[in-house]
Amino acid sequence: MIWLAVDMIVAAVVIGLLVNTPTAYRPSPIDPAAYEPGQVHPYLTRLSSDFYNGAQMQEPFDFVVDQDRFNQAIADWFEQANDVSLYCPAVVFQGGSAVFMATADLKGFEFIVTIAVEPRIDAQGMMSLHVNKVKVGSMALTPIARLIAGQMYGQRVAEGLIDADHWRAKLAAGLLGAETFDPVIKAEDKKVRVQAVSADRGKLVVRFAPTR
Repeated sequence: MIWLAVDMIVAAVVIGLLVNTPTAYRPSPIDPAAYEPGQVHPYLTRLSSDFYNGAQMQEPFDFVVDQDRFNQAIADWFEQANDVSLYCPAVVFQGGSAVFMATADLKGFEFIVTIAVEPRIDAQGMMSLHVNKVKVGSMALTPIARLIAGQMYGQRVAEGLIDADHWRAKLAAGLLGAETFDPVIKAEDKKVRVQAVSADRGKLVVRFAPTR
């Protein structure tokens, strides 16, 4: 009977870790008056305009994302993948990392998922996105989560479901495998390169410079 008691204690601890809510998880409430259903949130529209205008100027510029306003803009975000639903997202910019949190629902069982990403740029100007934390509740799953996601991404590329040369695919590859990639983004006929990234005190600041 001792082994049964031990198993029950372990199960209780695991469940407790899974259902724990991080203190930093504070999703913004949905404001139905902010914009019409089906429309893009005004703040996301502004960010898109800021990036486009900065790229067209062909001069170095800082692209700034405010944590609170961004969380308000994504408050109604919802994603469904197989039996898992993700909703009530919250992003925290702190300590050089962008921390994404959301509520996950798996067949009626709710838990908080946390992913922390640290952007890095090396001496050659190549960028990598280091996943330094993956948690479900308080339980750290970083190595196994990175391995499984990387294998799934590799399989999709091999099956031709993803264009590996697209900048979004390169971003995903860097995120999943800590691979470096050339951080060049095109805005119509102009191109800009990421020179530096900082994430701290509720602000994400990306330094762009024109490139060919």
